[in-house]
Amino acid sequence: MHWTQIEAQYVSREFLNASRAANAYPELNGRQLPSFHEIRALSIHLHKKAGKSAQTLAGYATEKMTEIYASSHELIWNDADVGIDLPFNTA
Repeated sequence: MHWTQIEAQYVSREFLNASRAANAYPELNGRQLPSFHEIRALSIHLHKKAGKSAQTLAGYATEKMTEIYASSHELIWNDADVGIDLPFNTA
């Protein structure tokens, strides 16, 4: 414990309160709203993709920790032949 330490959920909760007050995502409700950590991870990913230092932005001591935060934003899809005809199959 440190005298300036904040409660574990403080940043996430206040980010949600600020998003709601700003009416940032009026069409989304509940868990549909992006969290502080999702937005932060996306910004790290976009900085890296633009060739900028994501580690500096994130403030992490190691590149490995920055990679962990950014890793879930580049989805790779693989087409798979499942052996049946589907009505929407365009192949």
